[in-house]
Amino acid sequence: MEKHLAGLLCGAVALSLYLNTLNCGFSYDDNPAISENANLLPQSPWTDLLWNDFWGKPLHWNSSHKSYRPLCVATFRLNYMWHGLSPLGYHVVNVCLHAVVCYLYVQLCALIFNNVWPALLAGLLFAAHPIHTEAVSVNGAHNSSLGCDVTIHNQSTIALLLRVTLCRHNEKDR
Repeated sequence: MEKHLAGLLCGAVALSLYLNTLNCGFSYDDNPAISENANLLPQSPWTDLLWNDFWGKPLHWNSSHKSYRPLCVATFRLNYMWHGLSPLGYHVVNVCLHAVVCYLYVQLCALIFNNVWPALLAGLLFAAHPIHTEAVSVNGAHNSSLGCDVTIHNQSTIALLLRVTLCRHNEKDR
């Protein structure tokens, strides 16, 4: 099996496991993070994302949570532009993000193991592991999936560089 097919299979498993969240509404932190966050509104300047916390409060305020996640809030704002306050659009993005992360995870594992079968097993475990439930089903938590994307990209780059370096080193020894 090719590693891209294995990644697509894990992404499809992830999609199928979380399709049931698409009909859910907002929950937990979704209201303050999304429906009550002024940074999502079109009249709010995009630059406010750089100066406000995750909840839309200026970072210099004493009441600010000091949780700085401008990339996550930017994705909420794009969601708001496309779907308004319909929870469906936010859930679709979360489920798709999880599927992409699963695909990328298989690619990383294939680089590390240099074999698609352990990468497929790791990807299936990653896709189905219950620790991802909150990150996928609670809209305000999709910063966890975004963080996984960045982390997997960085780890893939490091793994690839190490592999290339080791291959070059082995060629010199021959």
